[in-house]
Amino acid sequence: HLFPYSFLTAPFITGLRTTINQISRNDLLAGAMRLSDVGAAMMEVAQGRAPNLRFTTRTKQDKGQPYGVYLPRYSDTLGNVMTFPINAAGDNDTEQFLFVLQHALLLQYHFGCKVLVSTSATPSLDKEAFGDVYFDLTPLSARGLIRQNDYHMYEPGTKNDGVLRRLWRQLDALLRIRAEVATMKGDPTAELVAAMADHPLRIFYVAEKLAENKADKGSVSWLLSSIADPVRDLALSVGDPEMNQLDQQLRRLAEIAWRGGLRGLSLEKNSLMAPMDEVLRKVAVQSQELDPAVIQAAATQDLYEHIERILKTSGRQFSRQRLSAASEEFVRVFFEDIFDAIYHSKPARLLSHEKVLRSAFHLYIRQQIPRKSSAPKDAKDTMDTSAMSDDSSELFLDQQDDLQQELT
Repeated sequence: HLFPYSFLTAPFITGLRTTINQISRNDLLAGAMRLSDVGAAMMEVAQGRAPNLRFTTRTKQDKGQPYGVYLPRYSDTLGNVMTFPINAAGDNDTEQFLFVLQHALLLQYHFGCKVLVSTSATPSLDKEAFGDVYFDLTPLSARGLIRQNDYHMYEPGTKNDGVLRRLWRQLDALLRIRAEVATMKGDPTAELVAAMADHPLRIFYVAEKLAENKADKGSVSWLLSSIADPVRDLALSVGDPEMNQLDQQLRRLAEIAWRGGLRGLSLEKNSLMAPMDEVLRKVAVQSQELDPAVIQAAATQDLYEHIERILKTSGRQFSRQRLSAASEEFVRVFFEDIFDAIYHSKPARLLSHEKVLRSAFHLYIRQQIPRKSSAPKDAKDTMDTSAMSDDSSELFLDQQDDLQQELT
C-alpha cells in the first residue's frame, strides 16, 4: 500500500491507470509485471544513483509472467492510496519475503511514497502512524535483516541517517556477496539473511561455504578475497557490540599473522589457518589444573616450532627473531583480547564459536593478501627497504618471493 507524503494529483492517478490499462489491453495474457534486473536496480539506489526501473510481463519462454506486481483493474474512483498486490516468487517464506521486500523498496523510492507492506488487502494503518516503510509481518527467518516494523530514512526531527538507510546498505552488501557466489542452482540471499538472525560471525561461515561450493579448489581463495569486504560490512551492520570488538581483534590477528609470516608454504586455507588452529587447540585443553600462563606459553612455543619446521624443511630463509615475536604477539592478543576480554575466559563458550571464528579469521587474513599486480618479477629489488631493520627486510623480501610464486 503506497501513501503519498502529501497527496496524489488526479492527473497522476489518471495517467497511472491509463498506463496499466494499456499494458493489459496490449497483452491480454499478462498476469503480473515483474521488475527486471532487481539486483542491479537495488545496488544503484544503495550507491546513491537513480535506477531506471524496467518491468516485464512475459517470461523467458514468452508466457504470461506469474510473479510480480499484479495488474489491478482500476475503477473511476480517485483516491490517495495505491494498492499493488504482489505474487511473490520463492520456495519458502524467506525467499518470498525478500522478493516482496525488494519490490516494495524500489517502488517506494520510485514513486516517492510511504509504503506499508502487509498481507491484508486493505491498509491496517494510516500514513501518519508510521515512517517511510512499515513491515506489517516478517517471517522469523528474516528477523536478522528486518529487526523492527517501522523504518525511517532519517531519524525523526533530525538530518541523521535513519534505519532505512542502514537497511539499504545491508541489502547492498547482500547483493554484492550474491553477485559473486550465486549459482544456477539457487539464490544464496535467503541463506545469508537467515545467518543474520544468529551471531554475526555465522555470516562469515555461511559465506565461506557458499564460496567453496561454487568455486573449484584453484579459484576459491580469490573468490573469498572478493567477498571479504561485503561480508565484513554485513556482519558489522547488525550492530552487535561483541561483533565490533571481534572485528578489531581478528583484524589485528590477521595483520600479525601475515606480516610475521605465520603460515605454511602456500596461500591455501590450511596454510593460512595455522596460527588460529594452534590457539584453538590450546583452548580445548584448558582446565583448572593448567595455569593460563602455561597454556599461553605452550601455544607460543608450539606455533613458533610448527612454522619454523615448515620453513626449514622447504629450505627457505627466515628471521627467527621476527617469527618468535610474531608468535608471541599473536598468542597474547588471542588469549588476552579475545578469550579473556570477549569470551570471559570460558572455553565452552569460545569453542561453541570455533567454526565461525575460523571462517571469520580466514576471510580477515585473505584481506591482508596483496592483489596481483602487473609489476615485474624483480620489483622486489626496487622496493624501498631502507626503513626496515636487517631482519625485517630479509623477511619482507622472503614474503614477496613466496607471494610472487603463489600468484604466478
